[in-house]
Amino acid sequence: MTSLLDDVKRMLELGYGDIPRLKHIKETLEKNKMLYVSDRKYLHKLTQDQPEKHQAKTSTYGSEKPVGYSTDTDLGLEDLKEKISVDEEPS
Repeated sequence: MTSLLDDVKRMLELGYGDIPRLKHIKETLEKNKMLYVSDRKYLHKLTQDQPEKHQAKTSTYGSEKPVGYSTDTDLGLEDLKEKISVDEEPS
């Protein structure tokens, strides 16, 4: 059985999970402070997912796509011209 600190260091090395949250958990553990139950559960869940078998995952929190087209590369030429003209028009 590994320690929580070992687990969080391994997740950071793999780039697996919410990196800022993992850094906060690591700092908390290194300072011998009390870890929130939610952080403990989060770390436990990450380690149970066996990240060695998965590609590195990172959090997508805060990077929501705007409503509409998924990406500009999905648009045809005419759709892209229309999008550009709409984006440039003053409101």
